Amino acid sequence: MASISITGHIIDGPEVVKERSSSVCSFTVSGHEKDAAPAEKHFFKCRDKGKIADAISAGAKPGMELFVTGEFETEKFHDSNKNNIYDNIVSVNGFFNSDMGHITA
Repeated sequence: MASISITGHIIDGPEVVKERSSSVCSFTVSGHEKDAAPAEKHFFKCRDKGKIADAISAGAKPGMELFVTGEFETEKFHDSNKNNIYDNIVSVNGFFNSDMGHITA
């Protein structure tokens, strides 16, 4: 796993599900790099658990700017033709937003 920090806007979600005794929240962040071409955008699927999931699901809305830190992970699954598909996910371990404050795992 590699650490990653993203500054961007929520474009999708947050969606919350219960797993065992805690919440799991998924959302997508549209990130941008200082050195990237003006029209270039990156999209990051983010997932968090516990108190971070509760805070994101309660206060985050599409369009809201966030600074997210976490671990960059790859998940493998199979499509209907049994092809291997790899999906990149940011497992969030902290975030900052001017309205919601700073929360870490």
